[in-house]
Amino acid sequence: MPSQLLQLNPAEFIFASFADRDISDQLPRMFELDGAGLPGVAEVRQVWANLQLRWDVPGRGHAGATFVTGPFAVDTSAFDRFVAAMEVTSDITFTLETEVDGTWHALTDGVRGDDGRMELDLPLPAGGQTLTAVRLRLTKHTSGQALVKLVWFAVADSVRRDLLLEPKWTPDPAWPGLLVSAEDVGVPERFGRGLLFDADQLPALRVKADQPGWRPHMDMLRRRARVALERAPEADVGDFVPWTDYRYLRDRERGRRSLWWDALDLGFVGLIDEDPAMLRHAGRFLMSLLHCRHWCQSAESRVLGSVWDSRCFLEEMSASTAAILLDWLDPLLTDRAKRLAHVALWDKGLAVIERDMMKYAYVYRINQGPWFCRARVLAGLMLEDAWPRVGSYVERAMDDLLEGLNHYVLPDGGLDEGVGYFMMTMHTALPAVLAYAKARGRNARDLLPPQLAKSDRYLRIMSAVRPGRFLPEADNSTDRVLSDGVGVLAGLYPEASAYRDILAECLGHEDPESYFSQYMQQGMYSLIHGPDEVPPPRTIVPGFAELPGLGQLTSYREHDDRSTRVHLVGCRANPSHHTHRDKGNLLLELDGVPVLIDRGVPRYDDARKAAFEPAAVHNLLTPWTPGRGFLDQAHPKATMPFTGQSEGDALHAEIDLTPAWAEGFAACSRSVVSLDPDRLEVTDAGRMATPGHAVFHLHARAPFVIDEDARSATLTVEGVTLRIAVPWAERLEQREHLTDFALRPVYHLEAWSPALTADDTFRLTTNLLRL
Repeated sequence: MPSQLLQLNPAEFIFASFADRDISDQLPRMFELDGAGLPGVAEVRQVWANLQLRWDVPGRGHAGATFVTGPFAVDTSAFDRFVAAMEVTSDITFTLETEVDGTWHALTDGVRGDDGRMELDLPLPAGGQTLTAVRLRLTKHTSGQALVKLVWFAVADSVRRDLLLEPKWTPDPAWPGLLVSAEDVGVPERFGRGLLFDADQLPALRVKADQPGWRPHMDMLRRRARVALERAPEADVGDFVPWTDYRYLRDRERGRRSLWWDALDLGFVGLIDEDPAMLRHAGRFLMSLLHCRHWCQSAESRVLGSVWDSRCFLEEMSASTAAILLDWLDPLLTDRAKRLAHVALWDKGLAVIERDMMKYAYVYRINQGPWFCRARVLAGLMLEDAWPRVGSYVERAMDDLLEGLNHYVLPDGGLDEGVGYFMMTMHTALPAVLAYAKARGRNARDLLPPQLAKSDRYLRIMSAVRPGRFLPEADNSTDRVLSDGVGVLAGLYPEASAYRDILAECLGHEDPESYFSQYMQQGMYSLIHGPDEVPPPRTIVPGFAELPGLGQLTSYREHDDRSTRVHLVGCRANPSHHTHRDKGNLLLELDGVPVLIDRGVPRYDDARKAAFEPAAVHNLLTPWTPGRGFLDQAHPKATMPFTGQSEGDALHAEIDLTPAWAEGFAACSRSVVSLDPDRLEVTDAGRMATPGHAVFHLHARAPFVIDEDARSATLTVEGVTLRIAVPWAERLEQREHLTDFALRPVYHLEAWSPALTADDTFRLTTNLLRL
């Protein structure tokens, strides 16, 4: 029976979609380790955007695996190319083979992964008729977990595809009939609606932008706007908006810069500096955005016959940008342009956002729900003045936004997605609340959940000693606050001094390498909604604090000219998928220097990202068992808090980690005792569930120097030295292992216990001494 082909475009057709669960679950497949009796486990796991192939390499040698999918019945008579989209790490090589007319053909030989998405465009066997199966032979060349992500396999007609890829029409930058000459209009004296501020508030904003605390931040916006002025946005008009997350992009769509942030920089700076040329250029960006056929990133979100989607992130950013520019540039737009914008806001933006808000219940419990509602509020406010039947649409959007925030922020003000996600959520959701409050004559604080006023406590506990930095625990691709969330919160909650105290260090920073920076750009919201004055920054980490709902505990002690900060990671019940298997993790800063670290994560389109999540890449004790390697934690169903007390210079803390170990440990606990700031005693106790070893892992950005005879290691980072005494260890090993979020090398120390049998108990005490 012929296989169904899913149209990517008129020249390329998917026959095996691994991203769409409804299709992927029906695909015949086999995945197994190579070699009879080879230790290890081969696992196939369906996730949101791909099919993941995982296996463990417990030894030091190579280990291979084979994946086969089929049988199919793909008629290849109209096609000459085989195309595969997949993610492979650089320590894996692979060979791709197809079975055509009953004969296997090798299309590649020993290709090495590149730590990201790969698109292989290969010739189909000449003269073949029916493709019936695909085989992927994989070899991992290092120990540890192997991970390959399959997205789709397709066939293509290269002649037709070349015609489709011929240069397309580029719009006239004058946008006749749509844009009025900026020289004829000057700087707008009125806005379309006044979403974020009114035109008569511009003089006060100009004064604020020139204040000493804000001037460097405004100068950053001006620099970015001047760069944007050199860009021709019409070159990026196409079927899909430009995007920089390569997980869902074809190779040929890479390298295009997004339209949103340049457009907003031009519009805002043009208004503040009364610059008609910048405002006109912002109008060109708006027209270019409106003329992109879809507001998603590629044809993978519009495959005919598939229901897979990447959620409405890009539709939200496009709709929010278009709504703000439609407001600011009202006098520069013809009536036709405004009507065009109204239709685009709904058809390309809000309609898709509404789908996701109705279809997915989980978005109301993580960052996505409040974030997606920004566009619903801003664009809805623009449409309610233009269309007669919008009715209560904005009220419903605001209800959903507030419901999401109520779920997202715990009663104690904390959350488990990490500070990066928290700040990104505040950056997106709070301007929508402020715009709604302005439009309805309400007080924004009266609308927001009361626990948000306590969130400064969460920020203090999760902040690093260096002001403006935070602990990259969970899915964080940076350790610096890069969003406008701090500025907006400092304006909303002036009594919450944590925001005010780090604001100066959070302004004026550009970080195009952070994964978060493609979703938000620090700038205008801080200046619009932030406090008038920006005080000098200072450390905000508390001397001792716990977040019981989140399970986190932190301690900061100063002694003479030295400081010691210990942070201990617990867990809320049923944590978010943005958290890691890091329950019990210990982080250590000495004199503000991160010594024992959390890696955070690299960009999500880095194929190694999942390797940053397991317990063994955190400062934890984990079980190791023959044939399986390091076993991993499970997300617990109940809150697992670190509890403790601080008396003078002494710290005592403990946690029961048993609920996090579904296998390997039958029981496990950790206690941390520090009688003075220079000494730390970590005791891991428990009982084995399987034979193997208990292994203590430590991670740092500098190599450890091992003294095998003394069962100790010494670590020096930025002039700070720590001695690690492990008298119970059978052996100590270290290796350079992966990186941190910024792709800096990370060194991994392993302290191995003697062999243990099932039901053996252990009590392992490790001493950390600052030298």
